[in-house]
Amino acid sequence: MSHQTELGEDASGMSRRRMSAARAAGRRARAKAASGLIARAVERKTADVDVRRVPRQARGAATFNAILDATARLLDQAGPEVITTNLVAEVAGVNIATLYQYFPSKESILLALFQRDTDARIRLADEMLAGLGESADWRAQIGGVIDELVRRRRLQRGAGPLRRAMRSSPELQAYDRDTMVRSARTLAAELVKRGRADAARAEVVGLCIAEMTTALLDLWALGYAGGMGYQDDRIIEEFKAMVAGYLAPLLDP
Repeated sequence: MSHQTELGEDASGMSRRRMSAARAAGRRARAKAASGLIARAVERKTADVDVRRVPRQARGAATFNAILDATARLLDQAGPEVITTNLVAEVAGVNIATLYQYFPSKESILLALFQRDTDARIRLADEMLAGLGESADWRAQIGGVIDELVRRRRLQRGAGPLRRAMRSSPELQAYDRDTMVRSARTLAAELVKRGRADAARAEVVGLCIAEMTTALLDLWALGYAGGMGYQDDRIIEEFKAMVAGYLAPLLDP
């Protein structure tokens, strides 16, 4: 092979490498640009799920809650897929312009309903879990919390479809995750008090319990084709046993 041929092949190889590097750089630039577009889109979507204003007067609060109650009924009857702002306004008996004074989108109504129900549940669970780290009968205390969550879930209209909407909607997923973290905090703090887990592990355990609670309540609320029926309390008893077994090494004397 001549020296000229070798130089030509070297030049060709360098050219291919430069082209490959340029294509890779182009892909990275496009990915970065796409990432920025996605982030900006998520920001816009997040802004669209915030409530425009929370009413201060009794009349406005009644309208606000009537909209949320109508949404819960629609979730129960038809699921989140069929809900529109016009349909919610019709079922709530309010003008669509009135609805838009409070809610910019369907997602904002679903989020407000979710927050109304879960904020009350988290406050109650936090109160009932207080002192767990020093409790001699922690199993009964945990069992009482689970029983109260079941009672509230039994009364909550549209809970299952609402949970499905929170987890499937890109606009709402971050709020659902935040709720799980908030649900885990009090239990994690009580585990740290007991002295068997550091803060990092206690946080993970609390989050696992929060996720287990949600999943098992969903199973209880929906029933199971294999034989366990709708609101079958055998599921709740098994859930209590699961939680007790999981927490025993961290809470038993």
